[in-house]
Amino acid sequence: RDLHSFPTRRSSDLKHGDQIIAVDGEYVQNATFDNMLKKMRGAPGTHVKLTIKRAGTKEPLTFDLVRQIIRVASVQAKLLDNGVAYIRLKQFQDHTHDELLKAAAALRKSGNVSGVILDMRSNPGGLVDEAADVADEFLGGGQIYSMRHRGVVVDEARARSGGAFANVPVVILVDEWSASAAELVAGALQ
Repeated sequence: RDLHSFPTRRSSDLKHGDQIIAVDGEYVQNATFDNMLKKMRGAPGTHVKLTIKRAGTKEPLTFDLVRQIIRVASVQAKLLDNGVAYIRLKQFQDHTHDELLKAAAALRKSGNVSGVILDMRSNPGGLVDEAADVADEFLGGGQIYSMRHRGVVVDEARARSGGAFANVPVVILVDEWSASAAELVAGALQ
């Protein structure tokens, strides 16, 4: 059957495990990955049709999706027992530092913060300026990073006093997928 003959469904009906078989009527097996990615990307507010194969269904399903810019929070925080704050930094993107400051305010409102678990596992990094600002909140002073070219310092970031978590003990969680700006923060706090 022609792909366009199947009924179109809402995007909220997409499920984990669905396999994309066509984008705007073009089968993915006939195109390169880059070409399919270009077809899926587009200006916010425009439409794209995805045809998917789902386990347990005989016929392909078609979805009409509206492209949007999606912003994902990069900071999650909660207060654990004994006043220990758990802060998860997913990545360093625009406004990560602002999100951390909002989380710090909410944590302090919930109770006294006696320590911090800073979880940067699987954090791929991101914006160095945001990472330096985040590190500054955990330090009372000193160097965050320096960049050198042929032995000459060409850029440097230093911590200022008064960071939101500068006076509490911090434990940092990293793993083999923590990279780039996450490593910068871990190294500065170490």
